[in-house]
Amino acid sequence: MNAPLREPAPALLRNALLPLSIIVAMVLYYGVRLPFAVAAGGAFPFLLLYLLAPTWARASAAAFDRDVVPLLMRKDPAALNARFDRSLGMRLFAPPAVVAERRGLVEAQRGRHAGAREAYREALEGYGIGAPLAVLLGHAHACFELGLTDEAILAYEKVLIRDKSLPLVKSNLAATYLKRGKPDDVKAARKLQRDA
Repeated sequence: MNAPLREPAPALLRNALLPLSIIVAMVLYYGVRLPFAVAAGGAFPFLLLYLLAPTWARASAAAFDRDVVPLLMRKDPAALNARFDRSLGMRLFAPPAVVAERRGLVEAQRGRHAGAREAYREALEGYGIGAPLAVLLGHAHACFELGLTDEAILAYEKVLIRDKSLPLVKSNLAATYLKRGKPDDVKAARKLQRDA
């Protein structure tokens, strides 16, 4: 039953750099008729960026993650959005699921729950079955805020499968059950309230 965890897909932009370097070298050598060494030198920045992109992406994502906590504590969504925009290495070269996860956080903090939901859904798709708990939780909260009861219930139930010790999740799930109003939901909500 346990499916293997998969790594998020690599950023498409990085994969385009290698063929781009070859095209640049060919255009400079055959089209412009520059000496081969000069044409190869013209392609060198693209090759270098191809090689350094994973390191830059990891460093950029780590810097964003480090800076997020103080910005969240200050409750400054505009500064958080600006910090996300400055994370160029992460946004260009990190796996799309990693970028979507951070974008979901920014959207949620700005009160844009529809954007957060879409970003977290993209992250869930990219991570697959091994999605971090924070992504599952962000998706569940976004659905809850949007009033999407069925989707929120499914999302919160997935969170509780991973970690049963989250009282806010139990509370929100109970409230969502009550909002949906099916007879079995009332029983489930009562059980959650007792367990909380």
